[in-house]
Amino acid sequence: ALAITKAQSWPSLGVAVNFALGGGLLAAGRLPEALAKYQTTQTGAEHAAQTGESAAGALVLRSQLAVAATQVRSGDYLAAAATYEKAAPIAESQADLRMQLECHRMAAFCHESTGSPPLAWAAAQRALAVAQQMDPAMRATSTLPYLGEALARLSRENLPGLTPSLVSEQLRQLLGVS
Repeated sequence: ALAITKAQSWPSLGVAVNFALGGGLLAAGRLPEALAKYQTTQTGAEHAAQTGESAAGALVLRSQLAVAATQVRSGDYLAAAATYEKAAPIAESQADLRMQLECHRMAAFCHESTGSPPLAWAAAQRALAVAQQMDPAMRATSTLPYLGEALARLSRENLPGLTPSLVSEQLRQLLGVS
């Protein structure tokens, strides 16, 4: 299938084939191979974007998210945080608030996992800023509750200006809970 996509100059379809291969490797627990395949997918998506393919921007974002998810699953939280942070502006350029929130939320999770509460807090604040841009229906079906859990944990880290009551009030407002 990859040979056909190359022969026909179909970079986007090559990306799709590599996604399928990466998914199979990930499901089999072959994490280094899955990561390599997703990185190949990312390169292919970036090539498709350079050639002007209309759907390539979404493929670049999806491939970066696949790389980041594989890095998380591998326990490489530092690399995953960087990948999520790199993906956030791509989601923003596509006006994809849901994925913007997810990129910042997962960057916060990764920073928290590496023992960096200040970096986690900064990423969580970026996620909250995105959540404020969402309409209530989108917010209700987003990963905002998971962000709330992370903020509650971070509020116990003794960060300047951060208190559990502040976090609770911010989330109540965003979720429309009284």
